[in-house]
Amino acid sequence: MLVDEMSLHTEACAVKTAIALAGPGLSADVIGNVWADPFGAFLLQTLDERSIGAQRVSRDPDVGTSATTV
Repeated sequence: MLVDEMSLHTEACAVKTAIALAGPGLSADVIGNVWADPFGAFLLQTLDERSIGAQRVSRDPDVGTSATTV
């Protein structure tokens, strides 16, 4: 079966919590690892767009960014 469209969304617990906290104007940061891949870049871009700190998110070439297709 072919699909007409696919889109990326951030669903990680830490990211969802940070987004919820940043919504009413609270300060939030995320700590963790992402791989140096397009998924990791998307996650960091999303955090930046929502003014969520990502200084402690490292881009590791040896750790894969988790992804789920639903």
